[in-house]
Amino acid sequence: MMTVHPARPYQARLEGVGFVTAFPHIAKVFRFSPQAETVLDVRAVNPADLSPVNLDRGEGFVEFACLAEVLIAADEYRLRAEAHTVQEYLAGHSGFSEARVADNRKLQRYWEGTP
Repeated sequence: MMTVHPARPYQARLEGVGFVTAFPHIAKVFRFSPQAETVLDVRAVNPADLSPVNLDRGEGFVEFACLAEVLIAADEYRLRAEAHTVQEYLAGHSGFSEARVADNRKLQRYWEGTP
């Protein structure tokens, strides 16, 4: 069971079955939804003070994950799906270590209309 109880001004309880990713600028709590077995909920906080981070990206879109987070999420989904119990799922972990990006400007060039 993942349980995070913030000790600073923001006293939101973040608990459930899932995983946390943390970077200097953002931490995300991913939990398997209590309402739907196959849905992954996400909530973001600032690691410095655990204040909420808005994941809105405009036009009705919200940020789900960066490359590292999505690869970890894929591992965690597989582990959760293959486990017969929550305890079995919690005994495993993602083997993610790194992801290489061949060209980190390809989407920028696409949106700018340049090859």
